[in-house]
Amino acid sequence: MLVAGFGLLAPASIAARAQSHHPEIGENPSAAGADGATKVMIIRHAEKPVGQISGVDESGNADPNSLIPQGWQRTGALVPLNSTTVPQTWPSARFDVVWVFDINPATNTYTFNQLPQLLLQGDLPTPIPPA
Repeated sequence: MLVAGFGLLAPASIAARAQSHHPEIGENPSAAGADGATKVMIIRHAEKPVGQISGVDESGNADPNSLIPQGWQRTGALVPLNSTTVPQTWPSARFDVVWVFDINPATNTYTFNQLPQLLLQGDLPTPIPPA
């Protein structure tokens, strides 16, 4: 599901990442159990046109409402893919981090982590700092 430039990955999507560079994501999509998801991942990946960089549609035609080429690259690269405080804002220039919420079924509480994607040149290896 994609909501306003954010992608939400359900546990079933994890199967595509068995060869990911991030083993902490997990390789067993059935580990969620019958009661529902144990992990929520929030990804900002929709780099839009800015300044002289134009958007293109899926056929390569100029489109001011579509992603820029780097946005399409990141979207494709995400398919094969520890902080204790959740940042209050997502910086407008950061498209290279995945927010991960894991539930502890014993306490019914979530832990929050950030996973730098490191998929494209220029991706930063650091999480988004809290406020």
